[in-house]
Amino acid sequence: MLVQEMQKILVEPQQAEKIAQSLDTSDGELFRDFDLLTFIEHFRLDQISKVALALACRTVTKPELRAKGL
Repeated sequence: MLVQEMQKILVEPQQAEKIAQSLDTSDGELFRDFDLLTFIEHFRLDQISKVALALACRTVTKPELRAKGL
């Protein structure tokens, strides 16, 4: 199911925002050591989807995740 949601980024640009918001959880321990690059590479996204997700992560509230979107 997550693979399908990740693949939607290319055809639905707002999907990247939805995924970034999902990663922007208030549970500090859950994503404390989250590696955005490894996450993106795991799903073998195309270049456009990678950039879309990275840019979407720049708009979240968590500074740690926002910095990883740079």
